[in-house]
Amino acid sequence: MRAVVVASALTFWSVAAHAQVFEPARYLSLAVTVLRVEAPTGTGELKVGTGITVAPGVVVTNCHVTRGAISVRVAKRGGLWPADGQFADAEHDLCFLSVPSWPGRPVRFAEEGALRLYQPVVAMGFTGGADVSMTPGEITGLHGHDGGRIIQTTSRFTSGASGGALLDVEGGLIGVLTFRLRGNIDHYFSVPASWVIGRLPITADQFRPIRSSEGRAFWEADPCCMPYFMREGALRAQEKWPELLRLADDWIAADPADADAWLARGVAYARLRQPRDAAGALERTVSLAPRNAAAWYELGAAGVETADADSVSKAAAALAGLDVGLAQKLTEMSKTKEQLR
Repeated sequence: MRAVVVASALTFWSVAAHAQVFEPARYLSLAVTVLRVEAPTGTGELKVGTGITVAPGVVVTNCHVTRGAISVRVAKRGGLWPADGQFADAEHDLCFLSVPSWPGRPVRFAEEGALRLYQPVVAMGFTGGADVSMTPGEITGLHGHDGGRIIQTTSRFTSGASGGALLDVEGGLIGVLTFRLRGNIDHYFSVPASWVIGRLPITADQFRPIRSSEGRAFWEADPCCMPYFMREGALRAQEKWPELLRLADDWIAADPADADAWLARGVAYARLRQPRDAAGALERTVSLAPRNAAAWYELGAAGVETADADSVSKAAAALAGLDVGLAQKLTEMSKTKEQLR
């Protein structure tokens, strides 16, 4: 990742696998909607995150940024503006701050219905808590949860960027940077902008005095109660394949159009050495998400196990345009299996 400084407080990173060319001027103008959030706690700790101006005098951030705070202020270019109230939705990790003295203009909201897999996006936040940074990437997952779609991307961010903006290439807000799962380069998640719109306070009396508070977000729940897509990752890491298969069945029953649910079923069947059942689930996966390289690789691997040359060839052709490394790995697997037959 290579940093290119384009302004005193704005840094861009380029992602090698990302072909979209971004216009710096467009995002420089949008940077004014994003602020640093500072939340001193009763123990003397200063928690730092990011906030987005979503209405005149109203800034949204993650509740896990302001949790435990005895006061909150927002900062921009050396200036400080105190928040005089907060409207919190801890479960969805969205806290709205009343900052009447902040003069910044609100961000423009994008249409949620336009979201699609693999579309280019940009994450904007105070990565490292220092300067506003911009990280381009793409959407790799759209996970249904509580009336919205949690957005998974390759746009990297750190804890200081929590509460930051996930933007489309036109500069519209599509999500709020919220959490990441360590151990995979594309496990970065944002809650949808539709949640912000649906929960935005419309009257001053909805705000409450800022004080230390508790409450966990959906992604901080006990493992048994986490969303399907989060439980799937834990079961795969622990190699609990029968449990993963049961989870996948429940997941598909709840949302039969979720490609990740079908991928989970395919992986579970494959690891349980049932390649024909795996192939059926994986065919469904690639029909729903034709650019999912992991699904094509698993489908090709199932074809190797069942001596289905057509499936192997089709998967190899798809991978050639998606992931050269996985394409080579599939070719080597196929040659090794052929030699053993």
